[in-house]
Amino acid sequence: MAKARIAGVLLVGAGVLAAALPAQAAKTGGDAHFNALSYIQFTDPALAYLQSAWQIEQATCVKLVNYPDKSGTEGLALVPEAADSLPVVSKDGKTYTFTVTPGKFRFYPGNEPVTAKTFQAVFNRDADPKMNMAAPGYLTEVVGAQAVLDGKAKSVSGVQVKGNRLIFHLVAPTGDFLSRLSLPFFCALPVGTPHDPNGVIKPAMAGPYYYKTVEPNRRIVLAKNPSYHGSRPTNFNTFTITYGQAQQASLLQIEKGQVDWAVDGVPGSANAELWDKYGPTSSAGKSGKQQFFVNPQIGSFYVSLNTSRPLFGDQKMRQAVNFAIDRQQLSRQNGAYASRPMQQTLPPGMIGYQPQTYYGTTANLGRAKQVSGGKSGSAVLYASTSVITTQKAQVLQAELKQLGVDVQIQQYARATQLTKEGTKGEPFDMGMEGWIADYPDPYAFLNVNLDGTQIHDANNQNYSYLNDPGINDALHQAAKLRGTARGKAYMALDRKLTQQTAMWAPYATINDVEFWAPRIGCQMYAPAIALSNLNKLCLR
Repeated sequence: MAKARIAGVLLVGAGVLAAALPAQAAKTGGDAHFNALSYIQFTDPALAYLQSAWQIEQATCVKLVNYPDKSGTEGLALVPEAADSLPVVSKDGKTYTFTVTPGKFRFYPGNEPVTAKTFQAVFNRDADPKMNMAAPGYLTEVVGAQAVLDGKAKSVSGVQVKGNRLIFHLVAPTGDFLSRLSLPFFCALPVGTPHDPNGVIKPAMAGPYYYKTVEPNRRIVLAKNPSYHGSRPTNFNTFTITYGQAQQASLLQIEKGQVDWAVDGVPGSANAELWDKYGPTSSAGKSGKQQFFVNPQIGSFYVSLNTSRPLFGDQKMRQAVNFAIDRQQLSRQNGAYASRPMQQTLPPGMIGYQPQTYYGTTANLGRAKQVSGGKSGSAVLYASTSVITTQKAQVLQAELKQLGVDVQIQQYARATQLTKEGTKGEPFDMGMEGWIADYPDPYAFLNVNLDGTQIHDANNQNYSYLNDPGINDALHQAAKLRGTARGKAYMALDRKLTQQTAMWAPYATINDVEFWAPRIGCQMYAPAIALSNLNKLCLR
């Protein structure tokens, strides 16, 4: 997930993970109020790809299969939602058959039932090339999807409806296909939802909550869906998210109980004090009133290096940047407990991960200059306006100046930054980035971000614009494998991408750090979205 705020892997400095909270009886009612620094970019499921957007969609969407409202490994065990049961899979692994009983879920506003045809229409809409779906690579294993993406067909031939049965035909066995169907891209939308490349601003939803108010760049209000009769919890009556709020101001408002949470986090410089005052080992935490939480994630911070531009079209310069940066210093800017240095493409916890120490965690300027051959130049760095990102951009600027690279920092609201970086031909050389796996499989990390065959005119995730035929082929081949062979193939790719291709300069793992107002309870970290589950939240 391209993230407005990014969660992570291991605690730094504390030596312990956040303690599990005792079970709390959930109170119903009340209205929650959140602040956010940056807008979520899209409310349309086909286009939304920010972590905070997926958190909202987890509360508003109905999908064929979904992750349950549970924590830990239980929260990663897929269960049927709109589907009556998990699918019947053919012996060759290429046909998945679901049964969808009409009327179990209904959209609001409207009252249209969710049916098998609902999801057929969603796939056809996602594949429409004018939609610029955020991650079209998740479609390509379905027969006929690539033809639609290429503009050669109008509908995906491999998605068929026979009565209440929804049938998917795949090009090849795809071990992560069910995980893909759980993604918000495939959230139910009413049949006939417009194929608008700018997205539908206020889509009708069939999940526990719906979009009551959407004022782009200002606020979003979610309210209980009166048409929802499913089993998922709906403790709060409404959630109001106000955008354009500074992180420092949010920190003060949360401590005073004026705001309940900051979607984009609070300044990292406050983390150590917040841990001591409100963390699991604090007096507040021990008395069941914990407010500061740190949770593990599978993700990493990195600097994308735009291979389509002259300076970083040079592989040696990309490798030189990787030697020149001080990963310890960059990681430190995230604040206590937020990250730890890392130096490879795949993050810890991912299938195929094996620790690499090729670049080191501190700067090796001598080696960097040797690799670059003394080449110099200027580079435009795109970054968000958050306090932490500003600090990291300035550290990077100072470090690369010693290499002979003059870094010019250009900052934008996070959504604007991603829109610009995702536009093919945009004149930037570097981007301050981060990524959390959409689900714990290397396809959701490497293929989604680095498959050059999926570069389009807009809404790209491949911010390095890497389009290497050999890498593309290796990614496609690895995706077809299962078990040990899959892990080994992605391990080899990780080594090559890190040490040779060097389209990223990875520098840190990431932890999810959340600070809540004292009145908020029932926090449950949802591993599938890498943030707390809104449905489960309640008043203390």
